[in-house]
Amino acid sequence: MTETMSKNTDLPRHLEINPSEIEATISRLIASNTKEIESILEAVGEEPTWNNLVAPLEELDDRISKVWSPIAHLNAVASTPELRKAHDASITKLSEYSTEIGQLQPLYSAYLKISQSSAYAEFSIDQRKVIKDAIKDFELSGVALPLDQKKRFGEVSRRLSEITSLFSNNVLDATDDWVKEIADVSELEGLPDVNIALAAEAAKSRGFDGYALTLEAPSYLGVMDHVENRSLRKEVHEAYVTRASDVGPTAGQYDNTHVIDEILSLRRELASLLGFSNYAELSIERKMARSTDEVLSFLKSLLDQSLPKAQKDLQELQDFGSKYYSLESISAWDIRFLSERLRTQKYSVSQEELRPYFPLEKVLAGMFQVAESLYGVQISSSEPLDKWHEDVRFYEVRNQGVLVAQFYLDPFSRQAKRS
Repeated sequence: MTETMSKNTDLPRHLEINPSEIEATISRLIASNTKEIESILEAVGEEPTWNNLVAPLEELDDRISKVWSPIAHLNAVASTPELRKAHDASITKLSEYSTEIGQLQPLYSAYLKISQSSAYAEFSIDQRKVIKDAIKDFELSGVALPLDQKKRFGEVSRRLSEITSLFSNNVLDATDDWVKEIADVSELEGLPDVNIALAAEAAKSRGFDGYALTLEAPSYLGVMDHVENRSLRKEVHEAYVTRASDVGPTAGQYDNTHVIDEILSLRRELASLLGFSNYAELSIERKMARSTDEVLSFLKSLLDQSLPKAQKDLQELQDFGSKYYSLESISAWDIRFLSERLRTQKYSVSQEELRPYFPLEKVLAGMFQVAESLYGVQISSSEPLDKWHEDVRFYEVRNQGVLVAQFYLDPFSRQAKRS
């Protein structure tokens, strides 16, 4: 797997990705990039410029991205045990490479020289942004830390990449693992025909008769919105909100409790190494907010304005549930169900009645029409070189007949696909 991009169209070739070759390919790319960075720095000497430093380094980053992005994408939408193992092992290698480059003092110094040069004022806004962000990234990679702290920074970063991937894997496995078998369709009273058909198909794909409820979004939301059986709603809701935890129907099986604890601990240590009081301060360094106080102030303002309305809506829902369903109090698994019934009563329209007016094809056509009108482009469907699932679609974007972009669309939930 020396290359995952099509030579003719620069499109990823997902079907040619061989999990057994991923680690070796990533290792070769990292070694090649590292060697080329050394050569670039040697050639630059004391006179770094955009053309002899920044542009070549951007190309090296792009080289890895073009190989890694299809791998990471495939792991997100069509995961297999073999692909996951190779993906997670490679994440560790890429984390180590990123830290090593981010702590390379000569490279950092070269970027600083460019930012302080007379040529910098003549750069475009985009170029200045690239250089400014790169300098910030060096600083947030610990380039100025003492040697022992640089080493610890690398260890923490590596472990964070491993354990955050483990967190995601546990959520995916817990979601895919839970299934509720339903033999009698009467247990699904209230569920729309389209959702019943999905439940029947889910059962068939798992090798049994009847119906299957899962924690994938279409199944879960269908139950929460429409199923009359309150105990069934409760069962599905509790399975959903306790995924990958130490409670619920799969308690401890994919438990992320200790994973979360370790992630928080490592983030706190990472922030401390870089001189921040907490991880939130480190996080907003790359964001628009100027301080954590500004974020908290915004959230409090939002809460102050929305909470009275939310409390009023909740009371209305409680009154509705008490009057029509004899509920002394409403629970989390009642909210969506009662909201749908209340909306139908108040406005004589339900989400299901609206569904026929918004089929996927019409929604896509409308969305593309808006984009075409706003940006003066034309969007048309095309056949991809390959696709990881039969549901995948492919589109081309043209400006006055010239191809300017292409994109995939994978619209439906399924097993082994992350939400």
